Order: sequence, then C-alpha cells, then structure tokens
Amino acid sequence: NTLFAETTLAFLNPATRALGPVLSTQMQGAIPGMPLSLGDSLMLVWPQLTALLAIVILLFVVAYVLFQRQEVRA
Repeated sequence: NTLFAETTLAFLNPATRALGPVLSTQMQGAIPGMPLSLGDSLMLVWPQLTALLAIVILLFVVAYVLFQRQEVRA
C-alpha cells in the first residue's frame, strides 16, 4: 500500500521533490513550487515501480507453480 501511495503521489503531484525525509543540503538549489520534469519524476519513483513490478512477477510465478502442481483429472 505504501509503495503504491508514494508512486501515485509523485506522478499526480509533479511538485513532489522527495518521498522520504529530506535534508537541508538536498534542498539547495531547488526552486519551491517548481514542478519536476517527467524524467525527474520517474527517477524519483523508480525504486517503488521496480518493487511493485517484482512483487507482481513473484505472485504470478507462485500462482503458476501451484497451478502446475495440481492434478487435473478428466
């Protein structure tokens, strides 16, 4: 739930600069209220997107293995 919420927050609000704690040194040079470009937004949510995709693939693999182990009799 947290991964999805953080990802949608960054996509729907381009002014989001960070998804976690921010240090003052990280905010140097940032213009407040200036929206990020699409590339910067994607770089911001890349870990969340990767984790969501990995979880989906893992669940499909588990479901496929469980399905293949079942005996099907006509």
